[in-house]
Amino acid sequence: MEAGDTLIAVDERGVTKQWNEERRDWDDIFLNNGPPGGVRTLGPVYDSEGDRLMAARLRNAGFGGMVMMGSNLQVAVRDNGWQRTDGPSLPRGTFALLQDADGKLLAIGDEGVFRLDRLPDDDSPGVSLFGFQLPMASGPEFERVGPASMNLNSPAAAAREPASGNLAIYHEGIVDVLRRGEKGRYENLVSRELPSEENDNVVLAYAGETVVVARTDGKLLLLNEETLEPRTELQPVERSKPRFLSASPDGNQVAIVYQDGQVWMLDVQGGHATRPRVDGQGDVSAAVFDRSGQLLVASHGTRVASYDAKNFARQQSWRPNVSRIEWIYEWILMPIYTVFPKPAELNNTIQYLLTDETTVDLPFVSGDAQSKRQQLEPWAPVWSGAAFIVVVLGIACFYIERQEF
Repeated sequence: MEAGDTLIAVDERGVTKQWNEERRDWDDIFLNNGPPGGVRTLGPVYDSEGDRLMAARLRNAGFGGMVMMGSNLQVAVRDNGWQRTDGPSLPRGTFALLQDADGKLLAIGDEGVFRLDRLPDDDSPGVSLFGFQLPMASGPEFERVGPASMNLNSPAAAAREPASGNLAIYHEGIVDVLRRGEKGRYENLVSRELPSEENDNVVLAYAGETVVVARTDGKLLLLNEETLEPRTELQPVERSKPRFLSASPDGNQVAIVYQDGQVWMLDVQGGHATRPRVDGQGDVSAAVFDRSGQLLVASHGTRVASYDAKNFARQQSWRPNVSRIEWIYEWILMPIYTVFPKPAELNNTIQYLLTDETTVDLPFVSGDAQSKRQQLEPWAPVWSGAAFIVVVLGIACFYIERQEF
């Protein structure tokens, strides 16, 4: 994501990083200590008015549920070196942090949609009493801006349409579309309950007049925003699950990152998906659109590149210099590891044959659609083991054939 003229990224451990052009490397900032396993970071969201980052953290509660690690919003200001401070208390059960059309922070939780009205350190008028300036009593920092009757139980997800600012919310198999009205408040436009077999963890995108629901079985459901009737259903990738969705500013495209490291582009109007030619396909960890409509793709852990979203010509890249340790790992250790047999990984082959899935949940992470899953590579131990046997037998046969007994 962009924070002014700075590129900000979050790694798989939830550590926030800032690109340092002078060193050609990433600097740890803000959330700079990795959380324990089974934790996902919400955000960060950049507030251009206050030049600050805001985020929250969730931990896995099992059975696909995510619960807040702490009750406070995490805030960092550039002028303070992006040092993390505790902000106001988040609404109960917050599962998404978004921005409205005015750049204000939206927190969506169990009880509905809330907007950050102010931060505790924001300037506020005081009251003068006998020559002394007294601060005004502070009210709730988060103001309810959605319908009062909302009850958004897990599994839940939310997305904002970039142009209109409308919201799409999924909860317990129900999809709601909220229209942004006067004073930035949201009114329920339409609701629809999906069939029971679709009541699962999903990932959402809201592009133009279409709500995209990405299900854990790999299928993409394109719904009309006015009626939420299905317009198209497709499944570009057969054996992997969607992880992240990002809608383009013009609402014409949606970038889809799969758990197996592929990125696909969905043509919203045409209802079809294509696999673009970008660097790192098979090892992509994130893909988002910036404000200008260019596609930012993160791959190989630390590399980011921007592409023209129409022809996918690379515009710019941020690639750290390779350290000696990384060079040894990539060009010495990994080739040795690849050619040697790995009998323990035959369990992955068996699991693939039983489930027909190329990824599985990591320990302490169960069912959350956006948490990273382990890549099985089911046939790698079979081929490496077979190649090792052929090489060893060939050497043995050559040795015996050359010896005189």
